[in-house]
Amino acid sequence: DNNGAYAPAQLEIETRLKESRKQALEQIEAKLRKQEEEERAQRLIEKIKMNMKLLEAKKAAEAKNQAEHEASQAIEIDISKDLMKTLQAKEKALRALEAKKAAEAKKAAKAEKLAQKDVKEASESKKHATAETKEATED
Repeated sequence: DNNGAYAPAQLEIETRLKESRKQALEQIEAKLRKQEEEERAQRLIEKIKMNMKLLEAKKAAEAKNQAEHEASQAIEIDISKDLMKTLQAKEKALRALEAKKAAEAKKAAKAEKLAQKDVKEASESKKHATAETKEATED
């Protein structure tokens, strides 16, 4: 009859043991879930940090490109100014050369007129001289 008193105690021990195991299992599962959540959160934090670094790198690259573009424009403006100055200097030199040629042409035209006048005067003098010589010979 000892078996009769033993069975309920054995049953209670087994029930407590099952509950204890169940609680231990639930605690382990809870710890694992918490650990997984922490790892997921850590991965998310790492991903965010990486995205922020990429964004900073992108901003730095854009700033560098902008600075290079502005420097390039400044160089183009300087080159344009230099070209404009060179062009203006060449135009000025060309105008001076044209003015010099015009003055030389004017002098040449004047000299030609004077030469024609001299030729005309010489021709008239010759006519005069010829006429005088004729008159002198006729006398």
